[in-house]
This record gives sequence, structure tokens and C-alpha cells, in this order.
Amino acid sequence: MSPRNAHTVKNIFVHWWTDDLHDGPLPVLLGVLALAAGVADAVSFLVLGRTFVANMTGNFVVLGLGLGGVKGISLINTVAATVSFLLVAGTVGYISKFPRRSRSRYLFIMTIAELVMVLVALGVSFVDSGLPSRNCAVLLTIMLGGAMGLQSASQQRMKVANISTTYITAVATLFAAEITTAPLKTSLRRGISIVTRIAGALIAALLIINLSYRWALVLFAALVGLVLIGAVSVMRRKDRWQEFPDLSL
Repeated sequence: MSPRNAHTVKNIFVHWWTDDLHDGPLPVLLGVLALAAGVADAVSFLVLGRTFVANMTGNFVVLGLGLGGVKGISLINTVAATVSFLLVAGTVGYISKFPRRSRSRYLFIMTIAELVMVLVALGVSFVDSGLPSRNCAVLLTIMLGGAMGLQSASQQRMKVANISTTYITAVATLFAAEITTAPLKTSLRRGISIVTRIAGALIAALLIINLSYRWALVLFAALVGLVLIGAVSVMRRKDRWQEFPDLSL
């Protein structure tokens, strides 16, 4: 690779991804949360009755299948995931109407709340020695669904363009439809949003199959904790990207 091409690659991955003028390091932090969302959906799908806690598009379909009596689907877990996701997302949406000092501080606060819910879910997972019982599974689903609802709503509030941690359908559609016309920066963000979700699900599936679903929850907590550390590290910066693009929802 020539020095010029190497410099171009560096600009893409440093300036466009981690130190963007408008979004700073927020894209890479949200990319880690997209990885965590893939982990969460893998746990809920493989362990909690074919339920999705992050992918609500798929979960609404699963809800219909559960209402139809399809075997292998836990209707109660699907309902729990949907209700907890929507309730927490609605609460975050209401709270987020009030002005915030900076996007990194907002991410810090929301990530603390998400980490608490994930740690509660991890604690619940140790109540039963093997797979979770029915009551534990419902509580796990509520915690994970709420964590994903919080993550999804707060990500929408920060308005980082072309990054999605939970809603991938629109991102994948735009990635394919505009692959030849969109700027490289835009396609890169969309592509990484998709790849991180796949990678999160893959890693979690391997942990669940070869070890235990608890290790996937540990990974989930570690990824959220990593984002929390990242938010703290940039919270004192006064850069332009700290400002919310629009204070009204």
C-alpha cells in the first residue's frame, strides 16, 4: 500500500469514525453498543423462547407466531420483551425532551442505567443452575428488553447519522440502495452497524453453545461497561460534536 493510500485509510478510520467533526467518538461507542445488541438478541432468541429483545421488527412477527400457537415460541417472554422495550423507550423519550449539557454526558447517564439492568439480568441468571426457569426467564426478558429499549431511544436522541444499534432494517436498506451514491463515510457507518450486530450474535452463540448463556451476559455487561468508560473519557471535552443537533424531539 502506497503512503498516500495508507493516509486515506487512516483518515477513514480515525477522522471519519472515531474523531468525526460532527459526532466525535460517538460512532465507535455506538458501534460497540450495536455489538452488545447482537449479543442480547442471541441470548433472548436461543435461551428465552425464540424472543428478540433488541430487534423489535422481528419480535412483532414472533409475537404473531406466538399468538398463533407455534411451538418453540414463548408467548409470555415475547410479550414481556415487547412491553418492557416500549415502556422504557417511552420513558427515555419523555425524559430526553429536557435539554442536556452534552451528548457524551447523556450517553454516560444512559449507559449507567443500561449497565444496571444488564447486571440485574446477570444476577438473575445465577438463580437457577442450568437454563432459567419460567419465572427467571420472564425477569431476564424484562431486564434485557428494557435495556434495549433504553439503548434504542437514547441512540435516537443523540442523532448520530447512519448508525443504529438496534434498528437495522432501515440501515441495511439504505446501505444496499445507496451503495453506489452515498459517501464512503456514510456507507462505512451503515456497514459497520450491520457487521457488529452479526458479530455480536455470532460470538454470543458460540459462548452459549460451548460454555453457558451466562458468559454471553458477562460479555454484554463488559461491552456496555466499555462504552461507559469511553463516555467518561471524553465527557470533559468542549468540542462542537458535544452539542445536540436538535434539543426538541
